[in-house]
Amino acid sequence: MVISYRCLLLIFMEFMQINHAVICNIEDFQISCLRETCTDQIAFIKDNCPLELQKNYNCRGNNLTNVSEIERNVAYCSLDISRNWFEILHAGTFLQWTNLVALDLSNSHYLEVIDPDAFKGLQNLRYLNLKQSLTYKTFNRYQVPEAFRHLPELIILDITKNNIESYELIEKTVRHTRKLKYLALEGCPSCTFGPEFATLKQLIALDQTVEEEWCYCFIEILSDNYFQNLQFLKFLYLSDCRIKTISPQAFVPLSQIELLDLSYNYNLTFDRAMIGLQGLRNATSLRTLKLNFLHPLLQGHSVTIKKEHITFLSNLNVEELHLEGNKLDVFEYGVLSALPDTIKTVNLRHNRLAIDNYLDEFFDSNRTLKHLKVLDISYQNSAIGSYSPNKLSEKKKKLKRRDTMFTFLVKLFKTFVAEVALPPRLENITCLNMGWNFLVPEINVSPSNSIKNLDFSVNGLHTWIGPVNGLNQLENLSLANNFCNNISDVFFSTFKGLKRLSIQGNLLGVVLERDSDGIIFSSLKSLQYLDISSNQISKLPPRIFQHMVSLEELIISYNMLSKFEIDVLTMTKLTNIDMSYNKIETLPNSLTHHMDRIAKNNHVVINLSGNPISCTCENIEFLRWMMETNVQLKYDSVCSHQTKMDTAEKLRSLEKECTSKVGLIAGCIAFIVLAFAVIFGGIIYRYKWHLRYLYYSARNSVGIRHHGEDYTELYQYDSFISYAEEDKPFVYNGILPEIEEKFGLRLCIADRDFTPGVSVPENIIRAISSSRRAIFVLSHSFLDSYWCKYELNMVRIEAEKKNRKFVIVVMYEYVSNDELPLDIMEVIRSQTYIDYPDDEMAREAFWRRLKETID
Repeated sequence: MVISYRCLLLIFMEFMQINHAVICNIEDFQISCLRETCTDQIAFIKDNCPLELQKNYNCRGNNLTNVSEIERNVAYCSLDISRNWFEILHAGTFLQWTNLVALDLSNSHYLEVIDPDAFKGLQNLRYLNLKQSLTYKTFNRYQVPEAFRHLPELIILDITKNNIESYELIEKTVRHTRKLKYLALEGCPSCTFGPEFATLKQLIALDQTVEEEWCYCFIEILSDNYFQNLQFLKFLYLSDCRIKTISPQAFVPLSQIELLDLSYNYNLTFDRAMIGLQGLRNATSLRTLKLNFLHPLLQGHSVTIKKEHITFLSNLNVEELHLEGNKLDVFEYGVLSALPDTIKTVNLRHNRLAIDNYLDEFFDSNRTLKHLKVLDISYQNSAIGSYSPNKLSEKKKKLKRRDTMFTFLVKLFKTFVAEVALPPRLENITCLNMGWNFLVPEINVSPSNSIKNLDFSVNGLHTWIGPVNGLNQLENLSLANNFCNNISDVFFSTFKGLKRLSIQGNLLGVVLERDSDGIIFSSLKSLQYLDISSNQISKLPPRIFQHMVSLEELIISYNMLSKFEIDVLTMTKLTNIDMSYNKIETLPNSLTHHMDRIAKNNHVVINLSGNPISCTCENIEFLRWMMETNVQLKYDSVCSHQTKMDTAEKLRSLEKECTSKVGLIAGCIAFIVLAFAVIFGGIIYRYKWHLRYLYYSARNSVGIRHHGEDYTELYQYDSFISYAEEDKPFVYNGILPEIEEKFGLRLCIADRDFTPGVSVPENIIRAISSSRRAIFVLSHSFLDSYWCKYELNMVRIEAEKKNRKFVIVVMYEYVSNDELPLDIMEVIRSQTYIDYPDDEMAREAFWRRLKETID
């Protein structure tokens, strides 16, 4: 007798199964399910499982070929044997699993035979997942429908991703599962729900969505009789089903429907969807309607929502309306008023909304959307901009191009205060990535509003002026990633009840460093969470957060802080500080002691990851604190390259190294001397130009007093000319002939008018003090000249000390902003500058303007 290799292998495997049963993982009770309705059913299943059995026996992906390989007599409620290689489910396969309420057989790619008694013993089973497990051959066997007669309590069945071409066998299968509530079943072009489905009176959820490239829902046409045997449905998911047409009567049988999802049917289009949805006009139970992305992504024109589109909604009680990604441009006037008052959530993300008169209707809180709570209009292809119904409705007709809108708004808000009325129950507004690029002016919001959450992140709101009045219930505000570099002292002054503030990803380093008295955040006494990460902050004043007595979490990560100097003594509730990825080497005792006090009764976390913790004698106290504190510390390493495991050993080594008294005394003396030297040097460096100016001014006794711009006193020169040696031809061949010879003005030129035998600095001071104006010939050579920079700084100090505005900058050569030092940038921003033209025809006007500026 010839025994095949396959038979020998099967005999060997059977022997191995008898002697070596597979032991799987035991984990908490869990069943995967995407839809919220299915999740609700899973909660019900768990509640019907005895507490002592609420565990999941997980044999997922163990390369099993037979269920008998699994350890026997395991009493748990859930069994996961997905992603294995079962070919046959024999009779009585699950007789030892009588307590099962959930069975996952998904992704059993080679399952060809299911015996009619395979599920015998599973009389308590509520959940069965056969996703991607049944081949066409399997489902065309009579055994599959008969096997389900052993599952009388089944309420969730998932048989998607099985390339089903007809519902005939499905109908024979579900006739045994009268308690079925949730059915996941892919759609196909010629499939219909037969009379047996009408007997499933508890079937409330049908999910025909399949999220796979090779296996998908393909319905194309929803005919008049498609749902005639599914009249008990409450939740219907038809997203991404390639639907092109919906009959006006298709949804008529669904009088009990509560949720309908038609999203991602890209060829349906908004207009055809609205025609098909007319069948819902009597579906008074409908609460959620999802109509996202009904157009091809890269084709089609903008869509206007008309009143005729939404007539079917007028008598319904819809609470959620999702219209994301439909290329919506405007709403016809009257549409918003026609929407049912029951609407609480509106999602209009990824559209093209533009300013139009429908905004007047939206802001009329007495007529529209009285119960609206959530509004999301993020990611609009065209910016909406700020809106004032009193002012913009009169001005908008004058806007001929969209790129002029922002300029107009900025000018408008410099003159007017924006007045805004909102739906009375609106709590959440989200406006992410709108393309806005303007300042936030003072805004008065109608005090009858209920706004709690505002998210205007990822825009270009570069200046926050405010205040924003009327948002008395605001709790969460996000202005992250707006490229903002300026906040007024009063912008946050009206947000008394604010609890969470996210302003990360801006450019607030300079403005926060200047707020030494903590005025900007002084009104935020209720704030619990503050995120100012990624703001290019190099220093924060100690008192900047002194008024935040309720702060619990502070995020200052991804900045350039080298020291933590913030006074935290008033923050008695602070339990989480994230200062990761800065340049911090140590923390002050005031902070560590304060956090230790809080840690006695609370869980406290400080994140120091990405900071170069210093290992020196001066820092030994902080290192010791790191080892002893009850505060949970997060850090990568200390001493630059040491690991966490080396920290304790390094500390012991440092303690020995730093105990020498001589070394300690010498170190203290050296430290004191160095500190004084650094401080004195810093003062000298900080005021070096002032000191030079005072020194040479004292030596220079010109005896002329200046009083601002009062030129009743006589000056020896009309203007002092500062220029680089390389630009001398321009001065002698251009400025002197045109200004001095032609217009008769007296100029001070270093090469000609400086007094011999007197030091250059003293000559410069004399020339500046004796001139009504100072002209700087700006060029690349000017930037490279030491004496030109010297003259510039002396003029700046002269202007500051004597309150004179007498600087004129001639842009002789084009110099980009990146090449200009900060001091020159400051002069250009605050003083007069004139561009020297390349065109000879324009130079006569240039000389005339320069002469008038000097005068």
